[in-house]
Amino acid sequence: MSIFRRHLSLALTILLFAVGCSHSTPTAATVTDTKPDGARLSQAQAVRIAAEAATKQGYHLTDYKDPQAHYEFTRKDRTWSIFYDGKVPMPGHHFLVWVDDRNGETRVMPGA
Repeated sequence: MSIFRRHLSLALTILLFAVGCSHSTPTAATVTDTKPDGARLSQAQAVRIAAEAATKQGYHLTDYKDPQAHYEFTRKDRTWSIFYDGKVPMPGHHFLVWVDDRNGETRVMPGA
């Protein structure tokens, strides 16, 4: 395991601990620890990665409902789509995080 991956793993662990202490985590009904056929990450792992990316972008996850995670939602491209809807319904109060199942890279797309 490279030093970069070790540091990334450590940073992710610390961030998840801090985030977990600051707000509720998604319920078992919405996030499972199962892996779809062909996926490297489980649904729970993909949601944790998405939560880290969203937090780094300045989103306060306590303002959003539990995420909905889907593997290969629109295309067979080995990505997870994690949707966050705001607790208060208003235009633009949602966002999407794509997580690449192969390497864990993320893209955050704000709501419009």
